[in-house]
Amino acid sequence: MEEAAQLIRAKLLPVPAELDLNDLEGRTDDPTLKSLKDQNSIQILSIAPI
Repeated sequence: MEEAAQLIRAKLLPVPAELDLNDLEGRTDDPTLKSLKDQNSIQILSIAPI
């Protein structure tokens, strides 16, 4: 899920993805997933192959 969150952030939010604003890195599991949900109201419910 974390890898998917990083790909989504890079696609939908290119400027924040370039900046190192993730203060949760190393302190919590899946920091990108958490920041997408908390800061941008983006929640990944499932991942399916296309």
